[in-house]
Amino acid sequence: TVTENSNTVNLQDADQNYRDYSGIASTVGRQLCLAGIAFLWLLALEGQAPSPKIRIPGDLLTIGIVLVVTLTFDFLQYVAGAALWGGFRRRQEKRIDAGKGELEFQAPGLINLPAVIFFWLKIIGVLVSYVLLGIALASRIT
Repeated sequence: TVTENSNTVNLQDADQNYRDYSGIASTVGRQLCLAGIAFLWLLALEGQAPSPKIRIPGDLLTIGIVLVVTLTFDFLQYVAGAALWGGFRRRQEKRIDAGKGELEFQAPGLINLPAVIFFWLKIIGVLVSYVLLGIALASRIT
């Protein structure tokens, strides 16, 4: 825990800060992707309800693809983390059951790398899609 009037932290504090901020960034990024897709859907609708035609211009289609790919990165971030940590946990459990392992052990240094890569790809995807959306909207303002 950070003490008042001090920037002194330990690794556990730094890890918790990272988890807090990356978790919030993941949630907000996911919400922005879904909101972006909904907004594109509204822009693509032509005509009146109940059966409006849907026309997706190329620039909006590109943004939609970036948003869907970004949501895929979001999903893969958690799949990669679950698979690697689940596999690692299972190997350690087998070692402990065989009497060859300790109850506390060191995790491989790069175990989080795939999830971290997908996290940053997701963040980049959100930023790119919203820059493209801003450009698309600016070009439509008359």
